[in-house]
Amino acid sequence: MNTRPTVLSDRKRPGAPEFDRAAETALRRYGGTVENRGGGAVVVLPAALPGPERETLERRRGELAMALMPAAVDEAARMVIRLFRLITLATAEEGELRALVADYAAALATEPLFAIAGACRAVVDRGDRFRPGLPELLALARKAAAGARRELRRIELTLTAEVEPPPGPEERARVLAGFRALRRELAEREAAPAAEAAPSSGASRHLLPRAGEGTSAA
Repeated sequence: MNTRPTVLSDRKRPGAPEFDRAAETALRRYGGTVENRGGGAVVVLPAALPGPERETLERRRGELAMALMPAAVDEAARMVIRLFRLITLATAEEGELRALVADYAAALATEPLFAIAGACRAVVDRGDRFRPGLPELLALARKAAAGARRELRRIELTLTAEVEPPPGPEERARVLAGFRALRRELAEREAAPAAEAAPSSGASRHLLPRAGEGTSAA
């Protein structure tokens, strides 16, 4: 029987946001296109976001924002203590261990609790028997929270999107006519220098010697 302790079981994972099919469907259907305007990213929708889909995304935004709240320092400390119990710290005295836990917990408390738990779980699943460095553990926590942060950003951009209906037939015709006029203007500009450089027929006759005349004086 395996009696090896674990950092956190999947059943007790704190605040990890589960996949929301309704929200993902709304994002795929009404996510629009991302454009850079005024130095920032703006989502442009071809039509206004329908009421039910807006409610779905607003609900999901609240869930993600709650899950992504930074952990309390004492919560992070409990995660770190559980992790340290599973790895070898033979050279660490009690005072040193307490200071390590305090340093780790203060840094990790910038991340949500579910991400800290995920980082600790990743270390245990790798079979590490030595303490991971703080930058490494923090990077693992940020990686664990990255998916939820990306989804929250997509939802916020979609909920604040600008609505620009696709152009109608008259607008498309006007734009097409403008492109055609621009092409004609560019073609005329390219042809003008060539016409100016070409000599006229009269100038060509004066430059050529008459029949029977030499090219130099006798």
